[in-house]
Amino acid sequence: MTYAVMKTLAAITAAAWGVFTVSGANVNFYQAPEIVPATVFVDDPIVVPTTNTTTTTVFPTWAGCDSVPVYAYRAGWSEWDIETLMKVVWRESRCQPEVFNPKDPNGGSYGLTQINGFWCRPSKYWSQGWLQAHGIVAHCDDLWDPMTNLRAARAIHHNSGWIPWRTAND
Repeated sequence: MTYAVMKTLAAITAAAWGVFTVSGANVNFYQAPEIVPATVFVDDPIVVPTTNTTTTTVFPTWAGCDSVPVYAYRAGWSEWDIETLMKVVWRESRCQPEVFNPKDPNGGSYGLTQINGFWCRPSKYWSQGWLQAHGIVAHCDDLWDPMTNLRAARAIHHNSGWIPWRTAND
């Protein structure tokens, strides 16, 4: 392109820009995306380097009901199920992961969501237990771990909906 053509194109562009600006038109043809800081959860595991070649992972302390949404999200629960899950956890265990109901007729109920022993004990349907067959727990006692309990509850919910907790939507 010659110098004269470049100068003419620059003049046309400047004139058009001026018309847009005077008319009040939006001259931001490219709107930069809003910069949102990354979400950092207080409960994220902390990896502590040591002096040798290994690292130590320190897991967060359970902080009651405030921990449930964070753990649930990490366990794979969807945003739209967490509100109902919170109701279930409050009703079943008051957000205490070590709760056990020995009076449940199917082997007791375990942890935050009070998962019935039926799901982790051998039966005529599952020789090692449904949760074991799906690789979620090795033993029913694993359900006292909040993350394991919420992963197990998610798997049961995926299989059966809210039916195992029957009054979850009350």
